[in-house]
Amino acid sequence: MEIFVHTNFNYKLVLVLSFIVMFYVKIFSQDCKARLIVKTDEKNSIIKLDNNLLGFGNVETELSEGRYILTLHEPVDLWDAKYFKDTITVSNCNEINLFYHFNSAIYLETNPEDVSVYSKDSLIGNTPLFIPDKFSRISLSKKDYHDRDITLNKQLNNKTVDLKYIGENNGKSFYEKDIFKILVGGIVVLGGATAYFKLKADNRYESYQATGEQTYLDQTRKFDLISGITMGALQINFGILIYYFLTD
Repeated sequence: MEIFVHTNFNYKLVLVLSFIVMFYVKIFSQDCKARLIVKTDEKNSIIKLDNNLLGFGNVETELSEGRYILTLHEPVDLWDAKYFKDTITVSNCNEINLFYHFNSAIYLETNPEDVSVYSKDSLIGNTPLFIPDKFSRISLSKKDYHDRDITLNKQLNNKTVDLKYIGENNGKSFYEKDIFKILVGGIVVLGGATAYFKLKADNRYESYQATGEQTYLDQTRKFDLISGITMGALQINFGILIYYFLTD
């Protein structure tokens, strides 16, 4: 009987201690924050986290578990201010140290522009942009273009990286098509016709005012009608031209 009671007491004691340990571990994990240290070689650089200002040049802060967007850029009054964008993922309490070289960053341009730049699975930004020299190899990606992996080096500065187009070929541009030439020619002809008949109508009306003869008034109305018709056709023609221009 004594052995059973003693064993039961030990079992309960272990359960209580386990509960206490788990409770404090949970509290500690909730309060645990990672220290983020950001350093740059530009003391006036502006550092933001999720669009909230952290400071200038070098900053330190504590972050809870989660995903953050870090942006850094030189003072906006500079003509060619450099800009960095980085994604930070916090999953533990480890210290995160980041250093950005504004004075040795590589300026990347692409053809076409607005190409997504990745380092492994993390999006760095979209071209054109400055890339810190901590990245040695990056991937370029854009819809309808072939992905491209490149190695960063100083030779990329002021050079354009081309991506191969693999989307559907729409053929000739609107300016090279016959419809463009027809519409432009129609605008010229209809514009000239409108001006011509309008001038004839004005001349006939002046003759009518001078003589009072009904014939001149009838001719004025006829030429005004023709001028109005050609003006309407001119507007339709011009509208079609604008439509093709915007949809090409």
